[in-house]
Amino acid sequence: MIRMRKKNLRDRRSFELGDVTGLTVLHLASQYNEGQSIHYFINFHAQLPPLEPNEKAHVPAINRIFYTHESSSLVEVLDAAISIVGRNDQSLPFKIVGKDLRTSKFSVTYTISRTNLKKMQLGSDNDFKVMLDAAVLKGKPEAKLEITESLLRSRSAVMTTGKRHRANARFRRRRKNRPKLSYKFKALTVVPIVPAHPDFCFEGNPTAHQLAKMDGVDVQTPPPPEEEKMFWPVQKHTGGEPDDIAMLARRRVAANRSQSSPNVTINTITLTDSDHPCQCASHSNISASPAKPARMTMIAFCTAFDLSDDIVQRLVPLEMDGPHLLDFIEIVFSIST
Repeated sequence: MIRMRKKNLRDRRSFELGDVTGLTVLHLASQYNEGQSIHYFINFHAQLPPLEPNEKAHVPAINRIFYTHESSSLVEVLDAAISIVGRNDQSLPFKIVGKDLRTSKFSVTYTISRTNLKKMQLGSDNDFKVMLDAAVLKGKPEAKLEITESLLRSRSAVMTTGKRHRANARFRRRRKNRPKLSYKFKALTVVPIVPAHPDFCFEGNPTAHQLAKMDGVDVQTPPPPEEEKMFWPVQKHTGGEPDDIAMLARRRVAANRSQSSPNVTINTITLTDSDHPCQCASHSNISASPAKPARMTMIAFCTAFDLSDDIVQRLVPLEMDGPHLLDFIEIVFSIST
């Protein structure tokens, strides 16, 4: 005898279950469990609508027992399980499509005691056949089905989803009615192009860019080239010193800078000394230092070393003077000997 007191689910209150006894769904001749067929233990987990903030509620699982014949199908077993927990095909609908279970309202798992089949997904006729084959191997075939109801959405969530769908539909309609791109070009402002001579054009010079924004500077009519040498391209520099316009630009930029910026002092003398070897290495056309002045003429050299007149007459025509005479004479004498 089933004794159950049920309170309203909408009040988010719990079930109180009494004693649970057996229930035979199909009375057919069977060779298992003394003719009672397969023994099913149902564990049903119901879901409540989403709770309000700081609201607590708990729904205990509903436990039921029933028997079905071993020749029953998956649809018959699920229909019996849903009916015995107090639901119907409207609250927990399902269907079998291509031997697969299709439903969005609940999920089913099965467990066969004293086997490795623990909470296996029951989602097709093949899974149901595997469950029956494992159950009938036992002396008293039994299986535990755990049915979990899917989470219910609150009314506010449903309304939010509906509003989102309607907003997306309106956006798609607006995109279809969007004017062509050619209509947008009518609102463009035409800016006249002022021609400029190449000598007066400058690119990538931040000082000149800031100077062009100053009051009294006319970019449309630049000064003549002799007054704007600082902004000339590098390849057109004449080698002269920058004129007053460069100094004016530096002073205006310095006046616009914040006085709170940190000052940086660079020791240019030390940098010049440390950079000297690098500069020498990077320039291959460094001019050689002049030769040292001669400290001894050829005749004085021959007289000092008391050379014979024959040797003097051979060395004087060479017109060689300087400190390298001795090395040259040693080489000449070594070759001649």
